[in-house]
Amino acid sequence: MTTPFPLQFNQQNAQNSILDVTGLRQTYLGNTYILPFTGHSLSDENENVLGIITNPSGSGKGLFLYTRKVSTDNNTVLVRFYLNPTVSVTGSATTAVNLRSGYSTLNSSIAKCYLSPTISANGTFVAVLPATIYSITSNVLIVIDPGATILFTGQQTASGTTNAFVDFSWYEI
Repeated sequence: MTTPFPLQFNQQNAQNSILDVTGLRQTYLGNTYILPFTGHSLSDENENVLGIITNPSGSGKGLFLYTRKVSTDNNTVLVRFYLNPTVSVTGSATTAVNLRSGYSTLNSSIAKCYLSPTISANGTFVAVLPATIYSITSNVLIVIDPGATILFTGQQTASGTTNAFVDFSWYEI
């Protein structure tokens, strides 16, 4: 009888790989993480710093941000993304959540996540997503290498008060 997969695939570690849609090869994905962000209140039309995700210099892994979702409860908000901002104060630390339920307590994220940091320079502009009362999603892959940081900000386009919501998902490989 012929084995449907080469022996090397049968020996891969299941926690680090999945079968592709054809079932012919496995792809290393590691663990998937999400930044728990319950929203940030915006009460002016200034660009407000929401948070940062940092990949520590010695991590030896890349953060592959594959999904960014943005939304708001009543006004349009522009959510901007910048690479390698100058951080004065990191802000409130928050822990990334492992979306692999069987490994959530075993494999912590290498990423360091902070909400409401103090930034003295935004860094290199990468993208902007318009957040409305409907969720807007971007699947553009952004890779955060060791020693790099991504900043996200929110800015209302109308007066009033609203909440901005940002949802990040990433692999660590």
